[in-house]
Amino acid sequence: MMFKNYNLKEEKTQKIKYNTDKKNVFFKNKFIVMFIAVLCTALWGNMIPAIRLGFDFFGITAENISSEILFAGFCFSLSGIYTLIFLCLKEKKLIFPSKKTWKDIFVLGFVQTTLQYVFLYIGIPNTSGFNASIISSSGTLLIVILSHFIYKNDKMDLKKCLGCFLGLLGVLALNFNSVSDISSMFTLKGEGMIFFSTLTFVLTTPLCKKLSKYEVTEVFTGYSFLIGGIILLVLGVLGKGHLDINTEGLIMLVYLSIAAAVAGALWNCLLKYNKVSEITVYNFLVPIFGAISSGIMLGEKIFRVKSLICLVLICLGIYFVGSNSKFLKLIEKKYNNREQNYV
Repeated sequence: MMFKNYNLKEEKTQKIKYNTDKKNVFFKNKFIVMFIAVLCTALWGNMIPAIRLGFDFFGITAENISSEILFAGFCFSLSGIYTLIFLCLKEKKLIFPSKKTWKDIFVLGFVQTTLQYVFLYIGIPNTSGFNASIISSSGTLLIVILSHFIYKNDKMDLKKCLGCFLGLLGVLALNFNSVSDISSMFTLKGEGMIFFSTLTFVLTTPLCKKLSKYEVTEVFTGYSFLIGGIILLVLGVLGKGHLDINTEGLIMLVYLSIAAAVAGALWNCLLKYNKVSEITVYNFLVPIFGAISSGIMLGEKIFRVKSLICLVLICLGIYFVGSNSKFLKLIEKKYNNREQNYV
């Protein structure tokens, strides 16, 4: 077995080009995109109650942040290992990133995996679920806005604004129960940490898009998970985190690591071949799948009219962002004409 840097411009260029063209067609098909994006968000949503069960199995309390970080470290380290094993078996050799991408992969692992989950685990116990949902969901909106300034073919328009508004409205309605859910107090340890966690996700999305031009998605996904996971493990050990090892906990840990690996690799493939805004808007579905999974796995009440209304709002938002409907284009054209006449 040879030790080689993985490079798309090595031998058998024609074969690689042919495979790349096939992937380009596959991952741009709107039905395939919708299926994979929904699958990824379903896996991420399912991970919410699965993590809570994992904490219970390993005897981790909400106050024990070091143990939570240790748990996350094992999860993402295994995710990276699974992804890289799959890639090496597929290519029949050991795979390494090219020299020019190592730095970006390390940054991706440290920021998107390590920092995001450290901030998240500190913030969640110190804020309300409603406030956390507002801040987390705003990340999708921020990515759509950021894409407007980074990518020439991904500009903000009326239908994207409307789609993001409906998606955000659906998430907020899902998490809103009463006025008491809204906390006007902003604390650095609570809302501040959730905001920083969201910001890491927002800022690293363009980096994933950039890396996908130079590396196969499994390469930078696997290595970034592994790097970020190892750093989390070190932090958890230094913080004297502890896990009560048992069969149920290990099974849940394996499931979570596989789910994270599959969702991460597939999501990065979608980002590579499609507009960032059209893929990111599917993130609004994560709370919906989280609520459904919580109902099934934790016995929480989910079958409410409110949940159905929220799902409809989010689906409409996704449709507006990615749709090429003549009706929507006509509305946007009339809006632009009115704006020009007003000026």
